[in-house]
Amino acid sequence: MSQNKTAILFFSRTLNDEFHAKSFGLTRKRFARLYQFFVNKTLTTARASGLPIIEVYSNRQKGNSFAERLIYALEETKSNGFSRVIVIGNDSPELTTRDLLLAEEALILGKQVLGKNTHGGTYLIGLDLELIDPFQLTHIAWHSANAYGQLKTLLGDAFELDALWDLNELKDIKALIISTKALSRNVLSLLIMLLKGSIERKVYLRAPDHLVLQNYLLRGPPALIC
Repeated sequence: MSQNKTAILFFSRTLNDEFHAKSFGLTRKRFARLYQFFVNKTLTTARASGLPIIEVYSNRQKGNSFAERLIYALEETKSNGFSRVIVIGNDSPELTTRDLLLAEEALILGKQVLGKNTHGGTYLIGLDLELIDPFQLTHIAWHSANAYGQLKTLLGDAFELDALWDLNELKDIKALIISTKALSRNVLSLLIMLLKGSIERKVYLRAPDHLVLQNYLLRGPPALIC
């Protein structure tokens, strides 16, 4: 039995599966850099919380649907001695260690936790597996704009984190660059550099400060650090 009953479940596709699901119009080489950057950034954020991390990639996931794969991972996490689980993916670069610690605190106080993303889904789900049967998640319309609302209904009086962007399409990355103040200069630099590859493929980015954007685009690629 784990002394710390809360674990972070990093639930992600592999590089190959993610590329086939959403390439953002990037070449495989550029997409690989983006994917690895976000995985590294998310895991660095998670490690800073001090909580145990369980990484489950699509090549280890079991089940025919997203719900089945998630439920299996939750059951496996529970069998390893964790009764509280914080589920995150790799596509919400605004996620902070503070979000994770707030989620853990809410779980300890007996509340389930939700973090809404910009598509009506979730970037974080915090579950006390002693208070909810994971198989109830079967009926959620995952990957739809209804997912968050259905989860909120299922979980009742859940603690809600601030809404964050998640990145499913190229336009999401563009909007994130323009609107957010939460990302570091390094992250923004990488995103813009990668978008330059899409611009060259006839996808154009508009930003309020075109001079700053041009300065970013003329720089070399940043180091892959968080």
